Amino acid sequence: MRAKSLSRISAHPTFSAIRQSYMMLEKSNDKVYSLQLSKYRQEQKEIREAFKKIDASSKDVRNLQVSILGVDEIQQGILVMNK
Repeated sequence: MRAKSLSRISAHPTFSAIRQSYMMLEKSNDKVYSLQLSKYRQEQKEIREAFKKIDASSKDVRNLQVSILGVDEIQQGILVMNK
């Protein structure tokens, strides 16, 4: 079940965008920036384009179909009954 979940997550474009965003931020933490203005501008342009793609795919979150698993419904019922 966990493998199926991981495969769905890895195939979904929104989760892929989240992963890309994380990796870009991780790289930028230790990045050494060039003092050549043209090279710096090119790098910044690439970063902006990447974040535009991430933003566009994150808008798809509104269309993301989410449902509660049966196990979670049972656990939620138990939690409500125990209160």
